[in-house]
Amino acid sequence: MKIIGIVVTRNRYDSLITSLASVFKEGERWLSGVIVVDNGSTDQTASLTDKVDKIKVIHLPYNLGLERGIATGIQCAMRLDVDGILLFDDDSIFLPNSISALVESFLLYKKEAAISALPLSDLNGELSSPRLIGSKILTTKQELLAANNGKGHICTMKLHFNGCLIGREWLEKIPFTGMLGEEAYGALLYRAGCLLIIDANANILHPSIKRYETRILNLPFGRSTIVWHLPPWKAYQAARESVVKRAILSSTFRFFTFDLPGVVGIYLLRILFEKQRMFKLPFYFKGLLDGVKIAISLKQLG
Repeated sequence: MKIIGIVVTRNRYDSLITSLASVFKEGERWLSGVIVVDNGSTDQTASLTDKVDKIKVIHLPYNLGLERGIATGIQCAMRLDVDGILLFDDDSIFLPNSISALVESFLLYKKEAAISALPLSDLNGELSSPRLIGSKILTTKQELLAANNGKGHICTMKLHFNGCLIGREWLEKIPFTGMLGEEAYGALLYRAGCLLIIDANANILHPSIKRYETRILNLPFGRSTIVWHLPPWKAYQAARESVVKRAILSSTFRFFTFDLPGVVGIYLLRILFEKQRMFKLPFYFKGLLDGVKIAISLKQLG
């Protein structure tokens, strides 16, 4: 399986190329290569890439913005006929601040492939937090290796996700009148067909989240939207084995909003599924003092 990494950089170009070159020279095998989109920096270290055939650098004439840089990298990867793409987080700016970039990337790429996000710092070690890779949550580099050796379904989205947003705190910061307004969001859903939003470590009590959920439920394309409001890290760690993996690996769900450990998400779930009569939704609670654990099984009616 051919997996390509993409990173868009401007301020750390020199150190980035040097570190990537050392990674591949040391025999890194699970990643087929990395496309570095140089977003307007000076070409001072191009000679380094001459000795490392797994690194391809695209020099843009000036800073065209993160969205355009990622789109450029995706278009390059498409010509290489890869099975999947990992979007690397440069300088910790990618995940929380660039929402439309991931959407645009998915819309440009073939539907059956996956694009996932991974911090650059995790390339040579354990992943700092679980990441969605295709239809699996992979928690360690060893799981990435195992999946890439045919023991999993890395970078295959099948039918469900041609859109994916992965963020940390962006839900509380981005105004709806900006890049993710109702009209723009509806248009993206119309083009993507199914959009998965993962809001990791969100403050579930923040009022903007309630407004966000309301807007999603009221949008005409809401049934094709899946929203995950993940809990703070400890609760998420306790719940991820029984909840996140099981739900993501489900082959039947179309619309799912998830909010742990608060009751807002469960309340919305009950209203949504009772009103739409789309799924059966058995779930149970236990161990409140040790963190809420919810086992959710989603099956289509009929």
